[in-house]
Amino acid sequence: MHPSGPIIEGWQRIDTSFTVPSDATSAKLILGDDGSQKVYFDDIRILPFNGEMVSYVYDPVSLRLVSELDANNYATFYEYDEEGTPVRTKAETSRGIQMIKETRSAKQKNITNVQ
Repeated sequence: MHPSGPIIEGWQRIDTSFTVPSDATSAKLILGDDGSQKVYFDDIRILPFNGEMVSYVYDPVSLRLVSELDANNYATFYEYDEEGTPVRTKAETSRGIQMIKETRSAKQKNITNVQ
């Protein structure tokens, strides 16, 4: 397997298909590099050829949804303010990460001089 396509935010996708013999009882995936530079592997997903998968990432402390990876392994990122209100949504595309939606809100602290 070799990476192909554009490098997005420092990452490059490796997408391949393989066949496991019908009489196999186990399979092994070995990840490595040629030793010329550091290599990181992330979001390893193995599924049937015609299958689709959506993955979700949650913050371990707040348990809020941080990102969602679609069937093509492109991420949608969710950002929250201090009160836990969603404020920003970003999407990963072949051109990099793009802002999709930003929300601003405010609450009035005191009501004075009501007539």
